[in-house]
Amino acid sequence: MLFIDLDLFKGINDTYGHDAGDAVLRAMGERLRATLREQDTPGRLGGDEFLVLLPAEHAQRDAAAVAARRVADKLMAVLPQPIDWQGHTLALTLSIGIALYGDAEDPEVDQDDTQVDSAQALLKAADLAMYSVKQAGRNGVAFFDPAMEAAVQQRHQMQRDLAAAIDAGELRLYLQPQVDPQGRIVGAEALLRWQRADGTLVPPGAFIPLAEETGLILLLGRWVLHEAARLLQQWQADPRLARLRVAINVSPRQFREPDFAQQVLAAVRNHAVSPDRLELEITESVFLDNIDTARGALRTLDDAGVALALDDFGTGYSSLAYLAELPFDVIKIDQRFVARLQNPTRQDEAIVATILALGRRLRMQVLAEGVETAAQEASLLTHGCHLLQGYRYGRPMPREQFEALVLSQPDEG
Repeated sequence: MLFIDLDLFKGINDTYGHDAGDAVLRAMGERLRATLREQDTPGRLGGDEFLVLLPAEHAQRDAAAVAARRVADKLMAVLPQPIDWQGHTLALTLSIGIALYGDAEDPEVDQDDTQVDSAQALLKAADLAMYSVKQAGRNGVAFFDPAMEAAVQQRHQMQRDLAAAIDAGELRLYLQPQVDPQGRIVGAEALLRWQRADGTLVPPGAFIPLAEETGLILLLGRWVLHEAARLLQQWQADPRLARLRVAINVSPRQFREPDFAQQVLAAVRNHAVSPDRLELEITESVFLDNIDTARGALRTLDDAGVALALDDFGTGYSSLAYLAELPFDVIKIDQRFVARLQNPTRQDEAIVATILALGRRLRMQVLAEGVETAAQEASLLTHGCHLLQGYRYGRPMPREQFEALVLSQPDEG
């Protein structure tokens, strides 16, 4: 069985309207019938999804796989050819998943239901194979592998566990020191960690992308926001902690919430903390959809006194334009530039020096992240870097450890 999905079909509907989408679907159906053999059975599952059922002509699995791949390759060559519609050229690609009968048999199925369940299992296997193509970037062909199903089940379980982690009290804020040129801690970046009930830490790379994809990032983002504000409130009792600023990362999806600025201001107000003690780290990607909406939200936050940092500076396309238009207080030099300062070329030094000079001219602080060595630190300080962050000053650590580190510093003279 071949499971065919038209990549980015929704974009055609959104751009040209449903009449264009219907024209694409009709063309796909006609091309399927023209390309397949008489003994092959095509069908439309729904939306932009099609199925092709191939006859069982091969006793050996390898031979069946070769035959199925041959059909898939033929469809990949014919179906994506551009379609002319009312003066427009409509182009798309395909993601095709292939499952062979016997790939996903369930040994626990009742004998009376074997035929139905085998068909359902075959469809599910082909769907999973197609999904793996999507995950790999679309426009390709993949065979079902039993490991795919295990991975999907594991992913769904993690999604359920993550949704429950907030109420279960399994989320933690770890703090990584940010220091001034004299090496004194002046703030921290708050980083989300998930510690399961058994004490094991789930790596951020294992759950943050999942949260972004499923929308759970909104719940996590709100938790981080309120937890950071609560932390700042508690620090007010000690002058050595009350002077610190806490920076939190804002995901593009979170920033695009219509009431995002109001959420931030409510958290600051409800915890009775000074807005300038909270810093929002925002990447360029949040502005790509609607610069006007972003400008409005940032102006509201800036007017209230919330600190704003442009994260990963230098890695996007339009950072300079954003610096001119938007009210940032801090520029964060991406750690990839900092890493190159270990054995810098003249160009590496020039790039960092230019960013630092730009920050001074715009009256913004510049923070270098990813500082690990004395050589990197020396280069940054030589060029006048305001703030530094990285393993040289401490890895992300639990709150108690961070507070002890701050309180162990000698008093300022």
